[in-house]
Amino acid sequence: MKRKNKSASRRRGEILSVDTYSLMGDPKTRDLFVYDESGLGIGLYTSSGITVHFIAPNEWSGSGSSSSGKRMLNLNRETDPSTPQYGLHIVDDAVSPTNDFYLARCVPEVYPTVFGHPADAKKISICSVDALQWYGAALYSVWLERALAHELGHATGLYHHDDNEPDGNPCLMKFDNGPNTWVSTTNFCTTGANCQSQINVKDP
Repeated sequence: MKRKNKSASRRRGEILSVDTYSLMGDPKTRDLFVYDESGLGIGLYTSSGITVHFIAPNEWSGSGSSSSGKRMLNLNRETDPSTPQYGLHIVDDAVSPTNDFYLARCVPEVYPTVFGHPADAKKISICSVDALQWYGAALYSVWLERALAHELGHATGLYHHDDNEPDGNPCLMKFDNGPNTWVSTTNFCTTGANCQSQINVKDP
């Protein structure tokens, strides 16, 4: 990703403008833009083959619901706000809501939950305090790497699939509550459900 200097003036119709530079991507790669508010990283989502770019608060229109014009960036569509690109928001919420316990979740923009592309994901929530208590310090970092990849998978169009598939087909999108099966899983499957081929970073 190259940075190209630009003037401080804003072009007509821009949703967002970076004052000192714009980002120029490689058309041969698939790009995903992430505002990592808490510095959690993306864990094992690195195995997806997607090029992830971390953005600063002034490089998008802010976190929150897309219905209020949030989470939009125009880094590759500076003059065409009718087709916005959405960034993903990762945040450490520390503890889960009292009426809805979870350790990690891709919070959907609307319910019932539908995921197809980044515009559908309001935020990726990690509850680090709860997770530390649940798994303990020894397993927390192992869990976090996989939880981030799993929830980013949801945010880019992936769903859970059968935990009962043969052990020879491990996948970060298999839903399992215990570490015995996921501790050795480091990537998205390329056979069976073939999650690797279904990752979608393109907004509608």
